[in-house]
Amino acid sequence: MRPRNQSLLHHPIGIRADLNMYAELVVALARNGMSEEIDPLMGELEKQGGGIQCEEGKGLLRLVKALIGAQRKESTVRIYGMMKKSGWGSRYEVNEYLGRVLSKGLRRFGEVELADEIDQELGGLFKGILVKPRV
Repeated sequence: MRPRNQSLLHHPIGIRADLNMYAELVVALARNGMSEEIDPLMGELEKQGGGIQCEEGKGLLRLVKALIGAQRKESTVRIYGMMKKSGWGSRYEVNEYLGRVLSKGLRRFGEVELADEIDQELGGLFKGILVKPRV
């Protein structure tokens, strides 16, 4: 077992993280009852100077799905924040499927405003198909 303050993954400065590897770690931690280790792991990813490459579609999608599946609200919100900082929706085109998965996950966690923000991005592309009318 590693000491609490020691990073699970170390990356040399300037090398971005492999999001597929992080997704596998999230799945393994959740499966083995170590879900409390996931939020600190995502915190380390965030500290790596950006960490998220929006063009790394499959890895990012796998990571988002893994976080939602592991019921990690804080980490899912954190990943969305990192995506926005990296240019998701402004410099990089919004991936429809990733957007829907993330929106539904955030909505399930009670993060309605963030989910609505994603739906607006998607609505700009798809004329609001995914946005439910409010009564």
